[in-house]
Amino acid sequence: MFVMGLVGDLLGSRHERFTRRVAGVSALVLLILAGSLAAAAGCGDGGGAGTTAGTVDLPESDRFNNRPTVQLTVIAATDSSHLPAVNDITYEGANLHDEALSTAWNVGAGVEPSGQTATLTLAGPSLIDRVEIANGYQKSDDAFQRSGRATFLLLTFSDGTSSSVSLEDREGWQLTDIADVVTETVTIKFIDIYPGRDKRLASAALSEVRLLGKDLSASGDSQ
Repeated sequence: MFVMGLVGDLLGSRHERFTRRVAGVSALVLLILAGSLAAAAGCGDGGGAGTTAGTVDLPESDRFNNRPTVQLTVIAATDSSHLPAVNDITYEGANLHDEALSTAWNVGAGVEPSGQTATLTLAGPSLIDRVEIANGYQKSDDAFQRSGRATFLLLTFSDGTSSSVSLEDREGWQLTDIADVVTETVTIKFIDIYPGRDKRLASAALSEVRLLGKDLSASGDSQ
């Protein structure tokens, strides 16, 4: 009995020491894990080494896209040709941006309409992504039918790039998407014509052009 009791005490002592060691190792592991989690949290909250507080600069294209699309301001217009004025009615390229469908840029009367141009100058550098065009002379149904209308136009920008535009033979506004281009001028050229009813006049007309996009001059951008 004495021997069995001694063995029991010995085993009990070893079990107690083993339990204490396991508990000590577990505590150490928990401390290491807690330290690792705290370090990871410090790196993610902006307070750790190697982090920089503040906003990230957006690429130029994103800054353009974040601006509202507006109707861009045209400050001047010139043309290669226009019909002579009749009384107080003019047919100059300036009529393309007067916000009136009752006026038009009208070419013809001995001048071949195809190849004639009008150039619109913007208030400053602008990113253009859409163009609205009122085809023909929309003063009245009769005026629309008498004058020719554009089948195709070519738009050329100040950076030398260009975009072709196909138009329907109808009154009203027609919207065309343009690949984003930064420009200060837009030159509009007649390429092909729907012939008008008045064969003697042999003219072609556009009533209005609206340039839509982002005004870059307001914030000092000039790209």
